[in-house]
Amino acid sequence: METQTTNMMPQPPPYENNVPGEQAKAQLEWMPPPATIPGCPPGLEYLALLDKVLIHQQIDLADLVMVNQYRKTKYVIKNSVGQQCYFAYEESDNCEQCCCGIDRGFVMKIVDNANVEVIRVIRFVAPCKALCCGGCWCALCFPERVAIESPPGTRIATIQQSGTLCATNYTIKDPHDRTIFNLNGPSCIPCRDNCCHKDTKMKICPPGGDSIGMVKKVWAGLVLEMASVTNFEITFPQDLDVKMKAAIMGMTFLLDMKYFETGQPRRR
Repeated sequence: METQTTNMMPQPPPYENNVPGEQAKAQLEWMPPPATIPGCPPGLEYLALLDKVLIHQQIDLADLVMVNQYRKTKYVIKNSVGQQCYFAYEESDNCEQCCCGIDRGFVMKIVDNANVEVIRVIRFVAPCKALCCGGCWCALCFPERVAIESPPGTRIATIQQSGTLCATNYTIKDPHDRTIFNLNGPSCIPCRDNCCHKDTKMKICPPGGDSIGMVKKVWAGLVLEMASVTNFEITFPQDLDVKMKAAIMGMTFLLDMKYFETGQPRRR
């Protein structure tokens, strides 16, 4: 069952609230706006300059005290020197939050520093997950599927979970359903309860080829991990197609919610 969300009008996030402590927007360091690139989807010009992206989940004080409560996620996206280039915020249905927890469907809207939505990440909810636990056996029949759009309404990639039990394996496909990359992670990620105090690395490989990049979930320290504050580091070749960079970045939000959101309940 796929929720049709592509016609939703983007709403800008409340920038005054997207930084812990409600720091002023002027205190943030912004990546200088790049020049327009012919053939590049509007807003993805930032990615053309990057070979590394840092994603930092943002929380408010209320999030810290509301442990085991549902909350919509938001992230600051930066370049390798810490300059912000994007901001991402989740839109999800309250009913799905209550019924599905971290298995819920969502729309992740990614806006640039002009507050214009440039990428949309849509996670579809399988009928099985809406009715049952959504565990590993469910993944065999209803694998995770995420659509990446840029600009919103134009699909540039699809992310699909591979048909293996509990494995962190995903494929990135172009709009013609051709596999472009595979994400190969640990056979099982046991760190939902913070038992492993280390980074988690997931390699990005073309079919039958060697790794060209990596999605790394960076260990943030016990206190932040218990509060479900996640940090990711993504590396890829600078000359990689910006659409594939956007797809890899969008996939990271799915990985975060599915494997690392320790502070949000999951239906058992």
